[in-house]
Amino acid sequence: MPIATLYARWKYAIFFLGVLFPIVAVQAQTDEDMEAWRRSIVVMNLAHINSDKDDYSPAFFEDGIVYPSSRRKNGPIDKVTGDTYHDLYFAPILSKGILAKTTAFSLELNSALSEGPLTFDVSQKTVYFSRNDTDNGSVKIFEAKKGNLDWEEVKELSFNNGQFSYMHPSLSPAKERLYFASDMTGGFGATDIYYVEWTGSTWSRPVNLGPEVNTVGKEAFPFLHESGVLFFASDGHAGYGNYDIFMINLGDAQERIVNLGSPFNSPNDDFGFILSKEGNSGYFSSNRPGGVGKDDIYGFQALQGIPIINESFLQLYTLQVMDANSNTPVPLANVRVFEKNGENWEEELYDYNYIKDKNGKFIQQKQLKREESIQKTAHLTDRRGEVIQELQAEKEYLVLITKAGYQTKELLYSSKGKLEGERVTITLNPITCFDLQGTVKNGASKPLANTNVTIRNACDNKDYQVFTNSEGVFFYCLEIGCDFLIVADKTGYELVETQLSTRGIRGTRSMTVDLVLKEGIENEVFNVPIKTGTVLVLENIYYSFDAFSIQEGAAKELDALASMMQQYPSMEVELVAHTDARGTTIYNLELSQKRAQSAKQYLVDKGIAHQRIQTFGFGESKIRNHCLEGVNCDEEEHGFNRRTEVKVTKIDAPIEFQQRNR
Repeated sequence: MPIATLYARWKYAIFFLGVLFPIVAVQAQTDEDMEAWRRSIVVMNLAHINSDKDDYSPAFFEDGIVYPSSRRKNGPIDKVTGDTYHDLYFAPILSKGILAKTTAFSLELNSALSEGPLTFDVSQKTVYFSRNDTDNGSVKIFEAKKGNLDWEEVKELSFNNGQFSYMHPSLSPAKERLYFASDMTGGFGATDIYYVEWTGSTWSRPVNLGPEVNTVGKEAFPFLHESGVLFFASDGHAGYGNYDIFMINLGDAQERIVNLGSPFNSPNDDFGFILSKEGNSGYFSSNRPGGVGKDDIYGFQALQGIPIINESFLQLYTLQVMDANSNTPVPLANVRVFEKNGENWEEELYDYNYIKDKNGKFIQQKQLKREESIQKTAHLTDRRGEVIQELQAEKEYLVLITKAGYQTKELLYSSKGKLEGERVTITLNPITCFDLQGTVKNGASKPLANTNVTIRNACDNKDYQVFTNSEGVFFYCLEIGCDFLIVADKTGYELVETQLSTRGIRGTRSMTVDLVLKEGIENEVFNVPIKTGTVLVLENIYYSFDAFSIQEGAAKELDALASMMQQYPSMEVELVAHTDARGTTIYNLELSQKRAQSAKQYLVDKGIAHQRIQTFGFGESKIRNHCLEGVNCDEEEHGFNRRTEVKVTKIDAPIEFQQRNR
């Protein structure tokens, strides 16, 4: 088939719909048979950007679409179609999918011959596009880089062969594969879909996608979505007639071909489907009756939305655990895989502490919970050190591996951009020290969270600092053949210390220690006498700009206040919150009231009766420095004004504190 005919008649498929599209028969569905979401779809011909020639196969780019068109009035004529060769055009997207006026996309990319469908990398700074070969009329795939004024560094890709055509590129999100159509020999039909893999320096040899996708007919215009779903045009699979748009989940072992169905496919040629990430709008191309030209671009709105495909596609992954020293499999290792939902894992795996660094600023420290506190059931590796896991496409995961005699391993893994499941090798380091597990409790045998534990190694005379988790437990790996001093220290308690040694111990590589802290009146946060009328300024809660929530463990001073109020049941307080001067006066007043209430709730969650706490918000009315509204200040200066003051309104007996010297 002449190459001009290929451009004029083949259609381009792109983007994502899911298993929500059932396999359809050749005949069209009636309205009664269509799903409710299908009936809600509104399709419109974008007549204002279509010409009386070919306009088709859009691709999303920045705030619009880029598409090929033969609308050019002057220039060389394609003898097969009778129109000018195809150039690339750009149309910005306005509200509700409407497109603005079309302009030429690039002077550098638009040549005297045809430029066809194209694809961009995720940065949208590299483009891959089809172009006629000037020597023999075949099609090749080219690459270009975005410059300051136009696209530049145009070059032909290495796998092109002038004997065949290579066209309609589609790049995977991670750039590990480039899909395209070709008529090279050895395929299943007139044209097949192939891919090449990026090796880090060049592209591999082309690989045919196989008979699940390719038929004795013509398959062309592939598009790969991030979820691993491939969309393509075909006249070889059962459909409505001529070219239809099909999809296949490359991560699905069943690899079931699905026809997108009505209203996207018709008895005519339908192609170039694109869907927004939100799943409620998009574009496609068709030469169905009622259009402006030969091939037109249509827009659509899915009023009820369209389910997102990557929420239901699963891929099989093989996780293999290996010994880092011997490179042998580790059987019976505990493997847990946690999916990320928003900003959090499906289960809270860490305890968080806030400690002061050497500059006096609070920094967050996280510590993995004890394994027995983790709810998710572990999967055990087999004799090959392997375990099979079914993961969803386009997700982030935390893989947690534990095994007696080995250090716990945490691995962050992403299935984004993965076309199918893969083998992941994880190495575990054998424990070459004594695994110390310590518990810190008070005199009533209740665990003390956020307790500072200092471990001094006599071998190098260095101190190492850890903190207890929410269950009063801490972990550390003790060097073999050394003596250690263990010191536990917490505000409101007398410090306690003990000694351990790993000299001459044989057999077990684990040790335990229990530390009991006695309650005291020493307090490193409030080193002032506490009596009725005393005002304490809490400056280290560190509210962020425009925020009022307080995370567990995020405010050492509130923890100290809670401990004090637990010790002295007669103590009642007023919490007064202040903001910086940014924002309106009314907004800051409301924000400060929310912050005061948040601090109260923090104390209530610590066991303090709510009747003992009153809250007030003063907004920006009492700025402590020069950073008034309109004054240019840095974040630290603004932060100085974000504080919560504690006024002691009642206490039966004053509390005297003394600074502890060590």
